[in-house]
Amino acid sequence: MRFLISSFFSGVIILFLAIKNSSYTLLFYHRRSQLVYIKYFTISYGKCSYAGYLVKFRANSKNCPKFLFYFSKSNIFYIQIQLALVSSTISNFNGNKYANMILPLPSYYEQKAISNFLDQKTAVIDDLIADKEKLIELLQEKRQAIITEAVTKGLNPNVRLKDSGIEWIGKIPEEWEVSSLRWYISIKSGDYISQENIDEEGPIPVIGGNGLMAYTNKANCNFKTIAIGRVGALCGNVHFIDYPSWITDNALYITNLRSKLCIKYLFYVLKALNLNQYANKTAQPLISSSLVKSQVIPIPPIIEQTDIVNYLDIKTAEIDDIISEIKLQIQKLKEYRQSLIYEAVTGKIYVRDYAID
Repeated sequence: MRFLISSFFSGVIILFLAIKNSSYTLLFYHRRSQLVYIKYFTISYGKCSYAGYLVKFRANSKNCPKFLFYFSKSNIFYIQIQLALVSSTISNFNGNKYANMILPLPSYYEQKAISNFLDQKTAVIDDLIADKEKLIELLQEKRQAIITEAVTKGLNPNVRLKDSGIEWIGKIPEEWEVSSLRWYISIKSGDYISQENIDEEGPIPVIGGNGLMAYTNKANCNFKTIAIGRVGALCGNVHFIDYPSWITDNALYITNLRSKLCIKYLFYVLKALNLNQYANKTAQPLISSSLVKSQVIPIPPIIEQTDIVNYLDIKTAEIDDIISEIKLQIQKLKEYRQSLIYEAVTGKIYVRDYAID
């Protein structure tokens, strides 16, 4: 077994565990503020090599590599890293610090039993989490389908339809129009804000390309608007803003809207559009204001727009509540998994019956 530990660029610490050149698990320790966040990724690519900025550890023959692996997932391991982490421009945790970490060390027989126990128990928990995450994906797909159906077909299932001439829209009610957004909106990029002017708390939300990112004391937008992620892999994200906010230069936002179009209805139309698919796919994906304005959308009478908004507010809130509850269940399962690992590696659970190779 090998433990490979590294100070990595942009504030990331990586622990790389390799077992018999066949199964590899990457643990990313990302430092933000005073916290270290842990993510685990498993890959199986055979032999591997490691760079010069890594530190290599080998378990001796008296210790079970998988037990040490589970120890590295326990709160004991996590807390010791936080206490000894060297804070600088790049977070650093060197080999000597790892070598001086304190860990519970039962006999090899017990280490093997604990590893087998955790293999079985965590696999069950992971399956439950995967099922719930799949359910969230299905609910999100249902949410998107409800939005698309409402903004393109309306709420009356018996209405007569006509061809819109636009592929993503399909047929629309006969009384509806289709038109380019350029005739209905003004849109611009947000404004730069320095790190010195943002905080974790404050009166004014700071909205970036992916939504809320921090708080500040001054707003650059004091009206209802729609913020659209402008750059990055997730550009095209759409956020309805109905409160004073600071919208950053990583987002576009609508500054003017003709009275023929309801702002919240347009929000749902842009949700249905999935603007990310139209982004300029370069090294840095980009959505421009001209691209947004070039989109052709369905435009029902303003009264119908209001009815559609009221309907979607209710339907999407119902789905969002279910998703939030499932996410809470997932969080509890992850906490239980973490607790189980801690209890097992510290000898608080009887697991000797699992010592079968």
